[in-house]
Amino acid sequence: MRFRIVLLLILATATVAGAQPRPRRLADHGAEIRRGLAEADSLLAAGNSALASERLRGWLELFGSDPLYGWQLQERLGVALVRGGEPAEALPLLENAVRCGPERWQGHRNLATALMALGRRGRADRERTRDAAA
Repeated sequence: MRFRIVLLLILATATVAGAQPRPRRLADHGAEIRRGLAEADSLLAAGNSALASERLRGWLELFGSDPLYGWQLQERLGVALVRGGEPAEALPLLENAVRCGPERWQGHRNLATALMALGRRGRADRERTRDAAA
């Protein structure tokens, strides 16, 4: 009798656990993140850096740890912050984007723009040189 009760409890637990929705992995969100990046690009192109920053902060909170898209979200937020007059806040985001994609000339150019806004011309010139070499 005891064996049947234990077996029923195990089966009931397995059924309840199986009924729970499986949490989605970050990789399952690729298309969603790409749409968010495209939206941010559109907002930046339209000159709406404040709304782009707001949206990108939300995306970073959700998907910032994604190894493929996290640094891209950071880079877009960095660009939005520079355009919004906050280059000091943008600097660590843009530096990380360059570390994650050192071969991308856009990252070096974005970092150079932030550095120029901060009056750090020497380092900005070095980033521009890397931009030309990439």
